[in-house]
Amino acid sequence: MEAIERKEDIYENIAQVEKYLACEEGKKLQVEMIGLIQRGRNFVSYKTGNGWHFVPSKYIGYKKNNLKIHKINIEKKEITGRETGGFIFKVLKVKQQPDTELECEYQSFCQQLGIPVTEIYKRPRKFWRLEDVPEEYLKSVTECRSEYTEGKIKEVNHHKYRERDSKLIQAAKAKFKINHGGQLYCEICGFNFREIYGNAGYDFIEAHHTKPISEMDEEGEITDINDLIMVCSNCHSIIHRRNPFYTIEEMKNIINLNS
Repeated sequence: MEAIERKEDIYENIAQVEKYLACEEGKKLQVEMIGLIQRGRNFVSYKTGNGWHFVPSKYIGYKKNNLKIHKINIEKKEITGRETGGFIFKVLKVKQQPDTELECEYQSFCQQLGIPVTEIYKRPRKFWRLEDVPEEYLKSVTECRSEYTEGKIKEVNHHKYRERDSKLIQAAKAKFKINHGGQLYCEICGFNFREIYGNAGYDFIEAHHTKPISEMDEEGEITDINDLIMVCSNCHSIIHRRNPFYTIEEMKNIINLNS
């Protein structure tokens, strides 16, 4: 394999990593990439509109890498962290370092990826920082469809349920953060989980569908990304205490009358 020689080589690998994480290459490869992130010790950390993301140095140190090639070379024991660390140093001109801020961001990122806190390895980690990745390499993070099909009735183990598209919620959150300086907060009361709970509340918010799923036909209907609003858990619970549920305007009026 050829070693990276310039930042653009790193950017290209980052773009491929983001495709894996966005499940554009399939669930199996998404799980494999998450596993690499979980097991890593040295990371290139890169800033996105959704916060910090991380990719292990063993993966990103070679040109045009992908999981198939990476797996073969790992099995052949042709990749070492010391080797790839040297490649990255030549390009970025700095050595990887322990970083308290990035360690917290790494742990939050792992939780976003579905890695339980108890399974985040307790080991020393070191990081390189990249805050200038061009947007075109982060399309899988920032670009999202505007419409999704939801509400179709599916049957699993003789139980019927209405299908929601989980990618819609992630896309709605990503769009909200892009439009609000990277922040997530309740559009009704303004509550921000990160401000109150610190890293434990990082990237947490609930999404309320303004189009009731129960009113959709059996084959499903199109849900626009703008049909979702970001809400805190309290507001979301109150919205659904009434049938039909409270509108956003009604919720804001209730808060104003009682504040």
